[in-house]
Amino acid sequence: MGKFVKNTIVYSVAAVISVVVGWWLSQREKEAVNLQPAHSPTRMPSSTIEAEETKIVLPPEAFENLEVSNGKPPTKSEESTLAKDSDDLTTIKGIGSKTADALTQMGITDFAQLASADAQNIKDRLTGTARSLKKIEDWIQAAKELQNPS
Repeated sequence: MGKFVKNTIVYSVAAVISVVVGWWLSQREKEAVNLQPAHSPTRMPSSTIEAEETKIVLPPEAFENLEVSNGKPPTKSEESTLAKDSDDLTTIKGIGSKTADALTQMGITDFAQLASADAQNIKDRLTGTARSLKKIEDWIQAAKELQNPS
């Protein structure tokens, strides 16, 4: 029984020392953070000290030609904007509404973009459809003809 009591006391003392040392180290860290200047790159925010926010303000010109490509389908207002600036890709034989939507998601919204696109890249990026490279090359050729009707 004496050995049990001795071990219990040793473990208890070790636990108390661990808690005290942990508290002491956290206090030192908080003091070190408080001593560093606000502009210091090594300043670490803690749970009680908030990190300073840096705000970057861009001029309106930065947003003029911004394309929406966040991986989500465009909203109705974005679709209407795209519709104004795009050609009807479904006029090309073999491109239906789903394929046209997929091409739009890739950023191909008009004949000029399709005409200058890489067929292999389109084939690789069209998911859920098994399109042949020849078929996509035919689309590109048709887009070139529609782009420059002669």
